[in-house]
Amino acid sequence: MVAHIVHIAPPSDKTLGLYPRMKGDAATKPARCLRTDCYRCDGSGVFSTLGMCFRCGGNGVDPTTKAWAFPSDWSDEQCAEFLVKTADYAAHRRELAQARKAKKAAVILDANVAANPALAAVISPNEAVAELLWGTPFFDMMETARKFPLSEKQVVFMVSLFEKASAADAVVATTVGSFFGEVGERLEFEGTVRVVMNTESDYGTQRFVILDTVDGGQLVLSGTSAWLWDVNEVGDVVTGKATVKAHNLKEYRKVTTRQSVMTRAVALKG
Repeated sequence: MVAHIVHIAPPSDKTLGLYPRMKGDAATKPARCLRTDCYRCDGSGVFSTLGMCFRCGGNGVDPTTKAWAFPSDWSDEQCAEFLVKTADYAAHRRELAQARKAKKAAVILDANVAANPALAAVISPNEAVAELLWGTPFFDMMETARKFPLSEKQVVFMVSLFEKASAADAVVATTVGSFFGEVGERLEFEGTVRVVMNTESDYGTQRFVILDTVDGGQLVLSGTSAWLWDVNEVGDVVTGKATVKAHNLKEYRKVTTRQSVMTRAVALKG
């Protein structure tokens, strides 16, 4: 940040240095009186391509932030020492303010837990459960619980989110199904439609279908063949013939399913 220096003594051996000095010998201590560039527009008066900066009114001078000016008889060493002490003091004040804020938040949270005992079991989720809760309103509501009293509905909602995440975390990781044939084999298949959707590729719109097999595995089909567009309903049974292109493992919520990617699929004539 560049300071616009005002009320500075004219250059002389006494006032030349790295830090701005105040005019005359009357000043005996530093004063925060120097105007600085507006931090929003960097002193240009114009904010990006949006036009006049509303923080500074277009004059480029920050309306609140000011820089220090020092007595004319101070050395650069004294100025630097003062700035270091000022920064340390400001950091200490911030730490005290944060400590007071944290203490107040803890008191409010304890009061919420005392009024709603069910909260005691959910306010400190373990890492795995916390990962499952990420993206839900749970953590926003935890912040609310540190600021305001919670309603009964809010508590019930938080507990329900925690219980769902805990139940998902309790599922034992497992692998299901079998791979279909060997890569390169051309085989007849039969499966029940689990997913049917359209996807975009360099070759245009393609049909994407996932079938469940009787042993718990899955077959993945995609392409532009006319018969694939006739596959529309989840739960329908589809039979055909295709070449096994690859074997993949698909993990979802601790359940890993063996998938076989099929290519050059055709429908079997009924």
